[in-house]
Amino acid sequence: MKIKILIIGVIAGWCSLLHAQVNIDVVYKDTLKDNDVYEHVNKFYFEDSNLVVAYEDGTTADIVVNGIHKLLVHSTLSVETIAEGKHIIIYPNPANDRLYLASAEEQNVHVAIYSIQGQLLKEQLMSTLQAIDISALSRGLYMIKIDNTTYKFSKL
Repeated sequence: MKIKILIIGVIAGWCSLLHAQVNIDVVYKDTLKDNDVYEHVNKFYFEDSNLVVAYEDGTTADIVVNGIHKLLVHSTLSVETIAEGKHIIIYPNPANDRLYLASAEEQNVHVAIYSIQGQLLKEQLMSTLQAIDISALSRGLYMIKIDNTTYKFSKL
């Protein structure tokens, strides 16, 4: 049985699922474009505004992040269910003008962006389908709190 899961978080700018038969569906913002399915994935991570998909045979594919609406990850291994729909990833990291959120299901979340010194810079309630405009932020390192989970991201 395939279980639909989403990556649990972003750690140091990359994410991966190891030792699993994984398939990834990429849903694009442009509804006229067909979704892509990547099979036999060993791991995937974000690098230079791209989603890099590494296959079990050692080859890779780069996908431009700007056009991605959401990622659906399917595993053929049985796994313990982890509060499906509650985990969120942010991408791309580092980012230029916008950050995007991805989760297994659309959810309304409280988002707060802080400077590295802890000063609140931006706060909003939003859907995980919306982008976060960070164009007004200066280049540097920031913290973003999504509900009760804090992540780091870099603004280019």
